[in-house]
Amino acid sequence: MTKFLIAVFCLMPFLLPAQTLTACRDSVKGSYSFWFYEPANGDSVITRKPLIIFLHGQSLSGNSLPQVLRYGTVDAIRMGRSVDAFVLAPQKQKGAWQPSKILDLLEWTTARYAIDTARVYVVGMSAGGYGTINFVGTYPEKVAAAMALCGGGS
Repeated sequence: MTKFLIAVFCLMPFLLPAQTLTACRDSVKGSYSFWFYEPANGDSVITRKPLIIFLHGQSLSGNSLPQVLRYGTVDAIRMGRSVDAFVLAPQKQKGAWQPSKILDLLEWTTARYAIDTARVYVVGMSAGGYGTINFVGTYPEKVAAAMALCGGGS
């Protein structure tokens, strides 16, 4: 019985649907490095999936992409949460989030993956909340819904 349980646990990752969280550095020229999550069956053009863009707060800014895994949507995925949507989590180096750079990432993603462009959601915490408001205010036609947590804007 013990050998059976060990075999099941060892094979479990191969039995679960494929889901990947990938670090993307310098993938989009002039924009942010980012984490990208592809859900199970994310490559199917027939069943397009939503996209969640997560903008982090000031404490995760810099050049160390693994910092972005500390909280938020990608942290939940890393901890085992299954999300039936693509997730894009960029990292800004310093200063404020730039809406044009976020748009570049959105366009890069929609050109390569089966994204339902009518279901693009943006969520940000703290400085990411300000970035969310700025992005949605600049490109309202690109977003279905947004939530700024502990942030604001004008």
